[in-house]
Amino acid sequence: MHYNSMLFTYLAFVLEYGCNIKVMLTCTPVTYELLKWYVSGDYTGRGSIVLMSNHRTRQDWMMSWLALVRLHLCSYLVIVMKMGIRQVPILGWMVQWMSIFMNRKWTQDSRSFNDLIRFYCNVISDRTSRTVFLFYPEGTDLYDKALLKSWLFADANNLPRYHYGILLHPRTLGATNLVHTIGDDLYCIVDLTIAFLFCFFFIIKKKKGYVDYEENERGNEALFVQGRWPRRVLFHLECFTLESIVKQYKENVLPSLQQSESDIGNVFYSPLTELPPELFYQNNDPTSSSSSSSDSKQQSKDDSQMKLEMEALTDFVQRSFLLKEIRLGLWYENHQWMEDCTTKN
Repeated sequence: MHYNSMLFTYLAFVLEYGCNIKVMLTCTPVTYELLKWYVSGDYTGRGSIVLMSNHRTRQDWMMSWLALVRLHLCSYLVIVMKMGIRQVPILGWMVQWMSIFMNRKWTQDSRSFNDLIRFYCNVISDRTSRTVFLFYPEGTDLYDKALLKSWLFADANNLPRYHYGILLHPRTLGATNLVHTIGDDLYCIVDLTIAFLFCFFFIIKKKKGYVDYEENERGNEALFVQGRWPRRVLFHLECFTLESIVKQYKENVLPSLQQSESDIGNVFYSPLTELPPELFYQNNDPTSSSSSSSDSKQQSKDDSQMKLEMEALTDFVQRSFLLKEIRLGLWYENHQWMEDCTTKN
């Protein structure tokens, strides 16, 4: 899949320099080291990364190239997208060979989705290559009708409504099944937050200056073609392993999501603060890893362990999006962006 690299590098160059889009990438030091080691020649094993991102506009999947090119991950990229994207002229046609398309109805998608995950992990990826899955748990971009459905979903599932109204509640079934299907070939889970600094309206008679998308307007590919793209794109990444998520979930150190705003800072999973030794030994020998061994390890897990992992992942996704909402609220309200991070690009 390394033929992706040149194409994405060219597309990212056009976005950043042709469209004059400024990029800011922040991550924790451990995240930087893990991703750097993943693409280095020192790591010879296999393994898949799951990138879970918020979905502000229909331009997000294009803007993500700007971050992934910097991290040298585009060679392994597979994007999970809505079925309608494949009908978009040129852009939709281009990404069909490196995307998984879904109808967003699990009864229709479950079998083909899991089969394609296994296909990318075990057929296309050889023993020394990897796959990076970019997944949007919200299921769709942000607009008024989707926001109303999100509130109804939160009320029905006893979840707190997001205060700023700039995120949708994630649907965790697809995310948990993605991680479960990858199984022991999972390298890590990366929590990705993306934000924008407004858009410049080139083709519009009425002078507006730098403004965000208008009320009831959805940022999409058509607006991008009209010259309405972000002035600046900001990314923040944090790495987690499945083991660290399950451990924090089992310890019951996280209170209920139904918290007052004064206590909200204590209800989130902590990202990795040191390099996990299991990643440096597990699957690092290319001759010892195969799809059959992965399947046997997956079957060896008992039902209780599988159930625990699914519950922990569901809880993790819900809490990570609540944290995203707070971070994005600080950005859009006060222009504060991850001032505590030490690694920037």
